[in-house]
Amino acid sequence: CACPFFSRPVTMDEFLCMLNPIIPATTAIVMIEFQNEFASPGGKMYDDCRPVMESNGMLANAAELCRVARAKGCKIVHSIMLFKDPSEYPKKKAGLLKECAER
Repeated sequence: CACPFFSRPVTMDEFLCMLNPIIPATTAIVMIEFQNEFASPGGKMYDDCRPVMESNGMLANAAELCRVARAKGCKIVHSIMLFKDPSEYPKKKAGLLKECAER
């Protein structure tokens, strides 16, 4: 896990410690848009997203974060993004989709 406060990558345990105090009973990690369409071979957006996910280790880092958080007793919540009006969807304006569009 890269952190701007360290001169080296930090482990997930170190990263979670930086968020002190973590009270597992009241802490959740929210994973947004981890769908097969983006994150699995054969998904409609996978080939577009794969280079970015590989360049920053996104899937491995996310899995490790969830593993460590679960081991500490935190809740893990998976969610999709929903918009009342489909035209409000940011498409390629933000986040991973923006990085994919800029490649």
